[in-house]
Amino acid sequence: MSPPQYTYFAILIFFPFVMGMQNIYRQWAACIFFLYCFSIVWNEKTPFKAYIFFILSFLSHNVAAVFLPLLFLRKRTVIGKLAWILSFGVSGAGIYYGAETKSSAATGSNLALAYSFLLFLFVCLIAILDKGIVREDRKKTYWLLISLLTLSIISVFLLSSVGAERISMFGLVISYPILANLLDERFKQKAIIRAIFTVLGFIPMFMFSVSKFIVS
Repeated sequence: MSPPQYTYFAILIFFPFVMGMQNIYRQWAACIFFLYCFSIVWNEKTPFKAYIFFILSFLSHNVAAVFLPLLFLRKRTVIGKLAWILSFGVSGAGIYYGAETKSSAATGSNLALAYSFLLFLFVCLIAILDKGIVREDRKKTYWLLISLLTLSIISVFLLSSVGAERISMFGLVISYPILANLLDERFKQKAIIRAIFTVLGFIPMFMFSVSKFIVS
């Protein structure tokens, strides 16, 4: 299912996306490629095309490699599920060994924990909207957000603030259109909800000093 059309504008001013554009053009480009890649995976379209855009995302910035498990998230076969488990192990190992490579310096303001907490709130939001009932058609959404939250938490413990913030920001951008679609489906007052969701997406840029968002 495709997200509502306003999402394409809203995500351009979503604070992690803006921060990526301001700080690291390579990560910003990687995020664009990966969003398109993941849209193909999520809608279960041509997998070969998704793999091509995943490679382009990875070549733009190696942070995309951490999100390899998402390519197998909607697989229903035993082999597909096994691929998801194995790729998750590869991602965890990549984060662990990535701690010894570049981006090891701290920025002086670690926002990765705040981003992880925000991902946790996204999981809670779905549960609240569904009144605590795990719907069959929502299980993949839970798996997506829990996967992103897990990768974010692992990075917080193993990486410097720079690396952890990059991974968590990437996760937030991936989850954004999924949440937009969910809210649009759940509420009848679509115009109001869309406006609130869009404003909440960029308001953090005004809550902190711009220098705190710099990820070198």
